[in-house]
Amino acid sequence: MLLTHEERRQGIGGSDVGAIMGANPYSSIIKVYKDKKGEIPPLEMNHAMEWGHILEDVIAKKYADDNNYHFDLYGLPLNNKSPYVGFPDDKDGVLYKPRIVRGGEYQSDVPSWAYAHPDGFVQLGDPDNFELSGIEIKTVSEGMWRKYWANDEIPPWQFYQVVWYSIITGIDHWKLVGLAPHLRMSCDPMLVHDIYVDADLKTKVLDKVTDFWTCLQSDTIPHIDKPSEMDIKLLYPTNTMDMVQSSGTIDAAVHRLYDVRMDLKPLEEEEESLKNMIKSHMGNAGKLISQEGEELASFKSPKARVKVDHKNIVESLRKSLKANPSDASDWAMSELNHCEANATKAFTQSRRFLLKAKYI
Repeated sequence: MLLTHEERRQGIGGSDVGAIMGANPYSSIIKVYKDKKGEIPPLEMNHAMEWGHILEDVIAKKYADDNNYHFDLYGLPLNNKSPYVGFPDDKDGVLYKPRIVRGGEYQSDVPSWAYAHPDGFVQLGDPDNFELSGIEIKTVSEGMWRKYWANDEIPPWQFYQVVWYSIITGIDHWKLVGLAPHLRMSCDPMLVHDIYVDADLKTKVLDKVTDFWTCLQSDTIPHIDKPSEMDIKLLYPTNTMDMVQSSGTIDAAVHRLYDVRMDLKPLEEEEESLKNMIKSHMGNAGKLISQEGEELASFKSPKARVKVDHKNIVESLRKSLKANPSDASDWAMSELNHCEANATKAFTQSRRFLLKAKYI
């Protein structure tokens, strides 16, 4: 059962921890802070998230079948002090789905605002001597596979998610199980990473997240040494007419930025020239392959987009109504004006940073 956004705001879960640790390129500690404070809209479920959730049980069952485990959808969260879960004699263990685990349930030193929702636990052994390991399941996109999984690396924010689950459950051995659907025609698309979490790392992560929680409770924006573009947009979305005095450090940064841009300029020109050379060689072809048959590049037209010019429709309709006056057209004009007013919204664009001419 998934938590609602309001429930998620009341604590810290595994998906928050990677950003708090500065390891998630798609989020940040500031974004998590703003989200918990209700200052930004909640993340809406997209197709990738929806299918990732749907496929969790499918992947778990396949992993269980591959390892001769009994698959139980209705298990409870356990640790080494918890009751034994029986399984058929012809199976080597049981993989079961847990409910949400709250801080303090199994580890007394974990605060109650911490929570975990692992995708599964594997129990091995007999009633008097059994072991538990955790399972976290991911659907791996082709881009994520190329960047991390193909190089036997774990996406760092997913690693910290597992560390957080280890802190809350007391289980130190985890398996990160990924399904990369695009590999289905060439090899086994199921990928598995073993993760062993040590005590020092758990202490470091819990301390960092606890500091963040303290900031939340005191309405203090967390300190960040090197704010990202995302952080700047969240912290300072609009500008005033005020001026701010520079400093020696900022003066040096401005001059260094100018030097960096000058250094990049010839490289950008060379990049554009090389791209044009390759595109010219490709001509009308959509793909470029090496002499060994490996795909090197693609040069494709984007899918056609149909855009409805609503403004033109409104103006044309208004002219038509004026040209044919009647009681009905008066009512229609009134409704048109009302609908247009309700549909007109102001969109705030991101602030633009410009280096002044003397530095360009």
